[in-house]
Amino acid sequence: MKGKAFIEYIPAEKAWCPVNADGYIFINCLWVSGQYKGKGLGGRLLDECINDAEDKNGIIVVSSKQKIPWLAERKFFLHKGFEVCDSAPPYYELLCLKFDENAVELKFKECAKSLEIPLKEGIVIYYSHQCPFCENYINDIEETAKEVNIPITIKRYESAEEAQDAPCASTTFSVFYKSKFVTHEILTRDKCKKLVL
Repeated sequence: MKGKAFIEYIPAEKAWCPVNADGYIFINCLWVSGQYKGKGLGGRLLDECINDAEDKNGIIVVSSKQKIPWLAERKFFLHKGFEVCDSAPPYYELLCLKFDENAVELKFKECAKSLEIPLKEGIVIYYSHQCPFCENYINDIEETAKEVNIPITIKRYESAEEAQDAPCASTTFSVFYKSKFVTHEILTRDKCKKLVL
């Protein structure tokens, strides 16, 4: 049986996410799956992050109001003492574990709350190399869009500064169709066709 267990975090000032959270640690990904689930590894990984962040204002992570694939599990983080400190449409929440109650106010940047993009036609995908799985699907999505004769624009964030000005709280992968936000989940060929047909 296979599985994965890892955590990735970074100072929030360097995070590839549109947040205002100076002095915090940003958890980009905490993932435990397969044979490693149910063994307390998620809690142990988070404890290591907390230890590393002892000289910071606290820790933040992007989650959602309901359990959604590819986003941090809200229930787990709330159980560990995190609180909801801000939200962004359509379902994103910024969770925080504050070490200093007088620290800077935590929030998503206004650009992440707009869900507005300049392109109004076809499929527009914004993504980054934060997740190694994204790149594998980009060519398939482009080919599928051509097959169904739908214009497609792919925009890869090349720096943290670009990602911090993103039109959506999810910078790992976000899909817009006819200028409307559709999903943050990575599209397969079949999902892409269902989106436009």
